[in-house]
Amino acid sequence: MFTFYADPKAMAAERFAQFVGLGSPADTIRDVSKGLDDLWRDGPGGWPYEWSRAAEACETRDDWLQASLFYGIGKYPCLGDATRVKVYEKHLATYLKAAKTFPMRFERRILTVPYRGGSTDVAAHLLSPKDANDKSPVLLMMGGIDTWKLDVHHTAVQVGAALNAHIALVDMVGVGESKVPLAADGDVVLAGVIDHIRSLGNGRVGVFAFSFGATWAVKLALTGRVDAAAASGPLVADAFHEEFLGRMPNGMPGIIGNALRRDAAFRNDSEMSAAMAPFNMRDQGLLDWRGGRTPLYVVNGAIDPYVPNSDITVLESRPDTIVKLVPNATHCAAEKMHALMPDILQWLGSRLS
Repeated sequence: MFTFYADPKAMAAERFAQFVGLGSPADTIRDVSKGLDDLWRDGPGGWPYEWSRAAEACETRDDWLQASLFYGIGKYPCLGDATRVKVYEKHLATYLKAAKTFPMRFERRILTVPYRGGSTDVAAHLLSPKDANDKSPVLLMMGGIDTWKLDVHHTAVQVGAALNAHIALVDMVGVGESKVPLAADGDVVLAGVIDHIRSLGNGRVGVFAFSFGATWAVKLALTGRVDAAAASGPLVADAFHEEFLGRMPNGMPGIIGNALRRDAAFRNDSEMSAAMAPFNMRDQGLLDWRGGRTPLYVVNGAIDPYVPNSDITVLESRPDTIVKLVPNATHCAAEKMHALMPDILQWLGSRLS
């Protein structure tokens, strides 16, 4: 773990649409954001302190799910110090308290999957509509490098209800409850999860993921491990070049460094580039379209500061692939996701039924 500088007000402003879209009230986010002046301080004005106060207010009225969402913002963007770890523990504990109120069947499973000649455990949260059965599809869902499985709960419930699908929420490697660091072969862990969950439904498994989680969704599609994949805001190739990595705002190099389980920040852009180069799917030979023919739906905002447009448009020539680059939208097209979601869900449902 290590800390790093980022402007908390800028971070809150940049992620405002995301936090609202994931289920937190806009007025509270605005109010808390006004008082932020430090990303790490566990005291007045500090990011974990102020968001935890909002969560504690929810706890007093037994609103455990909203408390969990505020603790989720409080642990954002990574577990860079002991305070963030404590906030994350509260994030998980309040979520599990809220589980009895969910409109779906809920089960927490620890899945043991093969990895690098051994195994690793993956915490999976299974959400199933009451009418879902063995004829229903299964959908693996993930957030990204700073927004994890508990954060995307509301989205998962909406998707599960719309598709009458079993949802399996997991953290990508390197974040949340993952036992292993972020690494270019993290798709192997997810492939093991897919092997476990395929028997939950009709035998067809899709994936729907956001940000760096969408990177894995694309890779699972390109390697033919799923039956359909929807990816919002994936990093594919050019995003891993030094020129682009060095321009990432709002502490992203520190967030990535923590996911890699480093104990100190990158010394320069070249060191970061060397660490991320293995993730480039072009260099892995995955962009020649000779691999899996899994149907793929990719979307992102045209003014994303984290992912270059070329990482989205490079997929336009791939067979059975839909690519949408949304004008005036940022990372994951968060501002436009409410309008995009019906088409994405219709597409997933037609491929997984």
